[in-house]
Amino acid sequence: SRTLRKACILTNSTSQSTLRCGVEYVKNHGTWIDLHFTPQALELGFATKFMDVPIAVFSFQHLPTILSYLGGTDMHLRNGAEEEYRSAKVLEKMTTEDYDEESARLVCEIYQVDVVMQRSIGLEVPGCDAYIPHT
Repeated sequence: SRTLRKACILTNSTSQSTLRCGVEYVKNHGTWIDLHFTPQALELGFATKFMDVPIAVFSFQHLPTILSYLGGTDMHLRNGAEEEYRSAKVLEKMTTEDYDEESARLVCEIYQVDVVMQRSIGLEVPGCDAYIPHT
């Protein structure tokens, strides 16, 4: 979102401070500020119109196998590490190492519904174990 970009991306010089700002912004303003931040559990609910229908949820680790099975062998993959791919230099160097404990906790809390859903279908979310207890 332009608002998030203005609030965090253009005003922070390091990946870690940009990430923290973005996480806090979503925490304070909600996931509805941009469709990319919508929790997966809600997306699945909308996609099925909340009807009791079977759906399949796969780990991203299995995505290449699934795409190959569906005939997706000649694909152009996006490469976020390419120079000038991202809209700002600070985003080009951002990695999961930029998460500090507070940012990780906030992300887990924001997406608690997804953590619980994924655990309920057998997908572990070890990065959230310290913040969202297993029930």
